[in-house]
Amino acid sequence: MTSSMRLAEMKAEGIAKGKADIILNMYKKGYPLEEISDIVDKNIEEIKAIIENKEAILI
Repeated sequence: MTSSMRLAEMKAEGIAKGKADIILNMYKKGYPLEEISDIVDKNIEEIKAIIENKEAILI
């Protein structure tokens, strides 16, 4: 893997983590899943998976 490919991969991972953090914050503040989905442009199943995955890590 070239350094530019690795850099692009790291950037994508950072963006994904940032979106996951936004999703979790919105969920904790009581936003409905439909609204979260609309704002972050992910489907509700993806939103649920992120929430469930992060909650499992915290336990």
